[in-house]
Amino acid sequence: MKSKLITDIRKYLIDETIYTPKDEITLVLLEHTYSQYQQSVKEVKKEGQVLNQTDSNGKIRKIVNPSFRNLLESQKQLFKLIDSLYLSPKSRKTKKETTEEKENPFMEMLKDITEKR
Repeated sequence: MKSKLITDIRKYLIDETIYTPKDEITLVLLEHTYSQYQQSVKEVKKEGQVLNQTDSNGKIRKIVNPSFRNLLESQKQLFKLIDSLYLSPKSRKTKKETTEEKENPFMEMLKDITEKR
């Protein structure tokens, strides 16, 4: 079942006329990665960022909670997916500039004129 968040993102992309059917796989990955991120956040809140581990000699040593590492990795992946869907301010600006360049027939005409001189 698709989450409301993914449905809302899809609607936003459609409304902004930047959605393509190819974005669907990215939305699926975004949903899955976000779910992993949420699970990692819960586990880190419950267990903490550092865990105590007893080695074979009975010594207790502190280790980084694997869930905390998963949280950080999920966060990186989320930012990449968000950028690929033009949902970050930087990526929207890039998309807008690219779109404006492609949609301006006058610039194409001007380029042809200047090249022929």
